[in-house]
Amino acid sequence: NVDEAGRVLLSSLEPEVDTEITATLNDQDGSVSASSWQWAKSSDDGSTWTDIADATSDTYTPTSDEAEMHLRAAVSYTDGEGPDKSASRRSTDTVWSPEVPEVQAVQDVQVADTSLASLALAGIPFSFDSDTLYYEVSTPNSDRRTKVMAAPTAEPGVSVSIIPSDSRPSSNGHQVDLRVGINYIVVTVTHDDSSELRVYVVQVTREPLALTPEDDCSQYIVDLAPVHCGSTKFADYRIESNGSYTIDWSKWADSRSNVAGYTVTIEEYMHRTYHQNGQRVSEADRQNVYESCEFSNDAWACEGPLVDVYHVDGAGQPTQTRTVLSNAQQTELSGTLGFTGVRDAQETFHRWSGDAHDANNEPTAVTYTTETSEVDRYRFVPHTANGDLKTKKIAIAGLVFANPFGP
Repeated sequence: NVDEAGRVLLSSLEPEVDTEITATLNDQDGSVSASSWQWAKSSDDGSTWTDIADATSDTYTPTSDEAEMHLRAAVSYTDGEGPDKSASRRSTDTVWSPEVPEVQAVQDVQVADTSLASLALAGIPFSFDSDTLYYEVSTPNSDRRTKVMAAPTAEPGVSVSIIPSDSRPSSNGHQVDLRVGINYIVVTVTHDDSSELRVYVVQVTREPLALTPEDDCSQYIVDLAPVHCGSTKFADYRIESNGSYTIDWSKWADSRSNVAGYTVTIEEYMHRTYHQNGQRVSEADRQNVYESCEFSNDAWACEGPLVDVYHVDGAGQPTQTRTVLSNAQQTELSGTLGFTGVRDAQETFHRWSGDAHDANNEPTAVTYTTETSEVDRYRFVPHTANGDLKTKKIAIAGLVFANPFGP
C-alpha cells in the first residue's frame, strides 16, 4: 500500500478581514485522527511565517492584524499509514480589508512638495490632477490585478507608498490585486525629513462582465445554481443551468486588429470522478477495478477499467474532435452541453486481480460515489497575415464541476 501525502484545501484562497475560512484535510490513506491545526501569517510573501495565537482549529476568521498578509493553515495528524503526518496550504492572495480609507487633507507644505507628478493605472483610464485627492474608476470583473505607475515630484527625499502592498515590485510600476467588489488603491506621498504628506485614493468599482447584463457573475456559482460565469485572459463565458452556454472573446479581439479570423475546434467528452468515504479515489487506487465482470466458460472476464475521461457524448455515442468555425471573423459562439452533470451517484464496480483461470478468484464489489459531466473543450487558432498566433483553450463543463479544468 502506498503512503499518500495529504492535501489541505481552503474554502477561499482570497481571504478577507472578518470572513471565516475553513481548512479541510484530504488524505487518500483514510482513518485520519489526532488532527492538530495551526494558522500562521506572513508579511514577506511566505519567506517567514508567524503562528497566530489561539488559531488552532480548522477554521479561522482573519482580523485587521493580518491585513495585507498571506495566511497558511497547517495540520499534523495520524492516518491509515501511521502517525507524524503533516500538510499545509497557503492563501494565494493576501488578506484584504474592505475598510474605506480616509482621504487626508493636504497639510501645510513648507519643507517639500509632496504632490504626485503623475499617476496611472494600466488598463484603467482616468484623468489625474495632482491637486485632486479622490478618484472613482471602474474595471470589468474579469480583471484581477492592475499595474499602478506613480511618480513623485523631483523633490529630494520624497517617497511614495502604495496599498495594497506589492509582492512583485518593478522599476516602472507596482502590481496591485483587484478583488471582487469595491476596492481602494491608496497612494501616500511623504517626505523623509518632515511630517508633510499627501494621500491619493482611487476607488475601483467592479463592473459585471459584458456577457451578463442582468446577472452579477463576479461569483463562481456552484451546486447547480441558475448560472455559472467566468473569464480567462482570452474570453468570458456563461453557462446556464439547462446546459446552454456562450463564449465571448470580443474584448481580446478588439486589441488584436491584426487578427483576420479564427478557426475553432471542439472536443466533446464525459468526465467522471470517483469518491469513497469522502475522499477522491486516485488512479492508483482504481487499478484492477472494472465496470462489469462475468464468469463464462470457466473463466472470469472483466471489462471497462475505470478512467476519468470517456470520449462519448451524453447519450453514450462516440465523439471526435470537429471544426465549428473555419477562418471566421465572429468573436462569439454558443453551444449546449447535452449532459449538465450528476453528482453523488452511488455506483457498484468490481475489483479483480486479473487471474482469469482461477475459479475462486471471484471479483469483489466496491461502491464509489461518482460525479459525471459533459465537457466541451474548445481550441481557438487566431490567424494573421504573418501566420497563426498561439492557440487559446477554453473548457466548458457541466455545473456539477463548476469548471475545474481551467482555460
